[in-house]
Amino acid sequence: MKEIGQVIKIDKNIATVRVNRHSACGECHACSLGMENRQFIDLEVVNSINAKEKDMVELDARTNNILLAAFIMYGFPLLTMLFGLCISFYIVVPNNTLVATIVSFVCMFISFVIIRLNENRIKSSAKFLPSIVKKVSEYENEDILLDDQN
Repeated sequence: MKEIGQVIKIDKNIATVRVNRHSACGECHACSLGMENRQFIDLEVVNSINAKEKDMVELDARTNNILLAAFIMYGFPLLTMLFGLCISFYIVVPNNTLVATIVSFVCMFISFVIIRLNENRIKSSAKFLPSIVKKVSEYENEDILLDDQN
């Protein structure tokens, strides 16, 4: 995944880069929690080339890391839910659908708690952050509008 954006803030080796929202974002608003109708997203990225504020940069995120993050957020809870369902329905209380349903949701809830407890460790890992791969000229991509419209 490659994006082009403008560095707006530097904090040690982490840069905040403003990139345009694309049509693929649709009306999701997950990145801004649906609170604003902004045309851009501010991302924290690894500043691997020592970019400075106001530099136009190209970002890259490794696909396997994106897939791993998606698995942690979606696959792990689903697998724990299915595990709880199977264990409770076939072993603990055989053929009791109500108990199996309750246990499966409790297991899914526990998986979300595990993810939440490890959130800081996951966020601090540069493995899941995109990185700046190079500086680009402002004229290479003229369709970028990075000024705050609010």
